[in-house]
Amino acid sequence: MSKIESSRWEMYYRQQGLVSLPQEDWLHEHGGVSAYKYMSFPPENSSNWVPVDVVDGRINFEKASRIPGPTIPPPYKIIDFTYFRVSVEIPEGTDINSLLVTINYVDDGARMYLFNEQNLDGIYLPTLEGKLGGRDVTADFTEHAVIGKNVIVIVQFDDCPVLNRLTGGIRITLNKKDIPISENPVTPLNQPRRFYWADRLHVTSTPNIAEGTVNGKPFTYESSENVELESTLQNYGSFPKAPYDIPNIMNIKNTKVTTNTLTFPDGVKDLIIVFASIGRKGIKVDVEFDHQIQEEWKVDCVLAGRTISGNEGNAIIKIPGKVTSVTFKYTVAESRVNFLFGYEDYIVSS
Repeated sequence: MSKIESSRWEMYYRQQGLVSLPQEDWLHEHGGVSAYKYMSFPPENSSNWVPVDVVDGRINFEKASRIPGPTIPPPYKIIDFTYFRVSVEIPEGTDINSLLVTINYVDDGARMYLFNEQNLDGIYLPTLEGKLGGRDVTADFTEHAVIGKNVIVIVQFDDCPVLNRLTGGIRITLNKKDIPISENPVTPLNQPRRFYWADRLHVTSTPNIAEGTVNGKPFTYESSENVELESTLQNYGSFPKAPYDIPNIMNIKNTKVTTNTLTFPDGVKDLIIVFASIGRKGIKVDVEFDHQIQEEWKVDCVLAGRTISGNEGNAIIKIPGKVTSVTFKYTVAESRVNFLFGYEDYIVSS
């Protein structure tokens, strides 16, 4: 039988940005589970996955908190996500009698997920939520493990301005034996990503408001100017085909300085906005958001904090986590830029 070992541990750190929770989801205890509405699984093949320090064969993560202000009593209003992952290849002929993942010490919250060919969307145990001070918090993935590749992802968050940490190591056992850690990078599952895009887009009887749906979810788009539509995207052939499958369909055409608010009454996770032709040659335009944004893809654009700038630039950006409303300002009048809206969908099994 082949030797069983895991990959190295990797982390996705300081990439999602601080999340300011709406009042209805403020945390009234450290590690409150409503925080997980705002997590966003990082792309598997992102270059921002980096090795984690290992002490005595186990990962040890401790950083200064990025959350501003002095230590305060609850409610906690800002959270900071870090993601950890490891892959375990279980060879043919192995009996899987138990697969356990144990976090020695939780601060402030942590949840464990398992991904494999039977659980491409990830599975977690909803009765098991690691919260501040939790010791030897163990997830039993025995029933969900498979022969072949299994990827374990730990979603950890900080909610208080002291330390951001998972200390004491994380232990993985197969059939009650520790799985040794190798120096090999994580081998992703390369599961397909699913994107849904706006359709039925139309201007309402109020000329500065448009409506549409994304995968059946209604949304409204409100501009500070009258809304114009265009039937195709500029520079459509410049955008990557995979994995986004962006359709060349009705979209928003913008030619003025505008404040733009996109609202999904039911909320969506991982909102995606396509920008076709930000600015033009000789005219740099800043697009300023009220949320943290992440780059999915861009050409001739610069992303810094909550602003993306372009000179005839094209971009696909993500607003990670759950959102119901996003506002962005297009700061220069020029002809013209297109906006198209969508979201990336995943379903976490429980």
